Amino acid sequence: MVRFTCALLSSFVSYAGTSVGVQSSIVLATFVMEAVAGQRITSNDRIYRLCDRLELHPEILDRRPGEVSIGQVQRVGILRALIGEPPLVLPDEPLSALDAVTQKHTAKLISDLQREEGFVALIVTQDLGYATAYANEIVVLKSGRIEEMTPSRAFLCEPKSNYGKILRSAAITLGVLDIPV
Repeated sequence: MVRFTCALLSSFVSYAGTSVGVQSSIVLATFVMEAVAGQRITSNDRIYRLCDRLELHPEILDRRPGEVSIGQVQRVGILRALIGEPPLVLPDEPLSALDAVTQKHTAKLISDLQREEGFVALIVTQDLGYATAYANEIVVLKSGRIEEMTPSRAFLCEPKSNYGKILRSAAITLGVLDIPV
């Protein structure tokens, strides 16, 4: 039997108001992934290596949700998702609530980690600038249905669907995409 495990990039902030800290949320994520995999899948060394790679000082492991920045929260979510070395990661709006500098840094970090760790990232985002800059393919959804699926460069040049054209035009008008209409 082949098991296929994916990891959701989730925030430990959902534990706000509890005594659950960063390390406990990582242990919980690891426990769930190990239960699914049916074997031990990680070590403290991997946690510390990921902390280093994600530019998280090991002291963060002792902190609670209210004691970390939003950027750190996003990087802890990435750490939790990658702890079990999954082949597929599903980040849902990984750059939301971040300032522009932190967004760019976090996007590059996800891209670099994807190359280094060898996972596929299926990123859910409404940020066309991010999607077109980092994704190989764009899937446009409207009301839960796929309107179009196309390579990023092709989407930038000429979206296929009417809704894709509306999204691209709106992103250009808002200054999210810098392409002549």
